[in-house]
Amino acid sequence: MGNRKRPFGYKMVMGEIVIHPQEAQAVQGIYARYLTGASFNDITDHLKEKGPPYNADKPWNKNMVARILEDNRYAGTERFPAILSPEQLQEAAQRRSERKPAVQITEAQKALRRLCNGRPSAAVESQVLSLLNGLAAAPEQIKPQPQTVNRGELAEVERRFSAALATSPVDEDGAKELALRLAGMQYNAIGGTNAGGFYDPGGGGNGGIPDGLVMRDGTIAYGNPGTWYLNVIGFDADHILHVGDMSGQQALDLGLMSAVSFSPGPVLVKDGELQTNLGGGMNPRTCIGQCADGTILLMVIEGRKPDSMGATYDDIAKIMYDRGAVNAANLDGGSSSLMYYNGEQITRGSNIIGMRQMSTAILILN
Repeated sequence: MGNRKRPFGYKMVMGEIVIHPQEAQAVQGIYARYLTGASFNDITDHLKEKGPPYNADKPWNKNMVARILEDNRYAGTERFPAILSPEQLQEAAQRRSERKPAVQITEAQKALRRLCNGRPSAAVESQVLSLLNGLAAAPEQIKPQPQTVNRGELAEVERRFSAALATSPVDEDGAKELALRLAGMQYNAIGGTNAGGFYDPGGGGNGGIPDGLVMRDGTIAYGNPGTWYLNVIGFDADHILHVGDMSGQQALDLGLMSAVSFSPGPVLVKDGELQTNLGGGMNPRTCIGQCADGTILLMVIEGRKPDSMGATYDDIAKIMYDRGAVNAANLDGGSSSLMYYNGEQITRGSNIIGMRQMSTAILILN
């Protein structure tokens, strides 16, 4: 079951919600371990190894554990039979309110765990932390290697791109591929997609002027602090994805380093919660998300073609949620949707009126 409609621990039988014995036993085990001092990560690791699946196609994560520990329905309601006693829920709530980490996690530990996609073994952590702590204390030791660009190859791609734009009618897919390849070479990127919305003063679908908020290097490159923006998508200095409606000033206050916006959005997953009833119709889609371990999910779905009609907002929200996204948002779609990877355009465009300039893009840096 990809999207749970009932709390874990229950099932529907003949139109009535009843206890699911195996899942209910896991719920009791979660509370028992938590109340004896286990952390969310410890409980998650145990469930991954020995517990029943939370969803058939999605492994356990600490956000699932947190939702179970915060759900008061386990003490019993008019619709849900009791799995736990009210005292157990109260004790768990008390521990959550008082919970403080026994050991403060350093910035070096956070960086290491992001690199390892989780917590490494104690031996690995001990060996690597001394190096990371040393670099954190003396960042001048880190000397970035200069990126080399083949100037001859770059000039050739620029020539081909200019020729593609000068040819009538413009080969839209070919020109887009060259544009993304050119951006990849200039920024040492291995891939990319389109990003935020655009303004089209001529009405021809080829505007190329940013619409909404654009941030780069921690400053507002397009827009202003006092304006309210819908569906802002941005990363802070710790590479954490933030999504939601906010003003330009709030984006600055959050410490966003790079950001775009796309109105009307929508946000697909927020703080681990799947957003539903989003609508949107079947169209090409581009979206971005981030898992709890920091992994970035970037997806483009082709559309408006006989073999690929596209997807609704609810479709892409569920895909992102099922793949572990705790935050995700829709980017500009339709004729703008395109993905480039390792020197090739790997999705087909759908713009029938010519080349569309992209005002913003998300690049996957090498």
